Amino acid sequence: MLWQSSVHSTLWQKYLDYTNDTTAGDIDTTGYAIEAGYFLTGESLKWKKGYTSGITPKSKYGAWQIAARFENMEIDEISGNATSGDEADKFTLGLNYYPTKNTFDVELRQNY
Repeated sequence: MLWQSSVHSTLWQKYLDYTNDTTAGDIDTTGYAIEAGYFLTGESLKWKKGYTSGITPKSKYGAWQIAARFENMEIDEISGNATSGDEADKFTLGLNYYPTKNTFDVELRQNY
């Protein structure tokens, strides 16, 4: 799912739900991610039929975008009456630089 506003920002969402049936039991995997970005220099992504055609910087010095993403994944193994599982979270902050038209992309990111 994608949301884009007129204030030069984007918001992405993803969701995963998968079950693997094995002879020893089921393995359930669920996860999601949400990402948001804002162009500091006023650009916006151009979309056509669900695909982006890139970014055209308004300046000869390129376009700058700040971005943040949160991801979660949980894996549960169900064997008989017992359930065991693991879960992981990831948070990413980023500063993206697009030096020329349709450059995807030169990125500086710090992950936490």
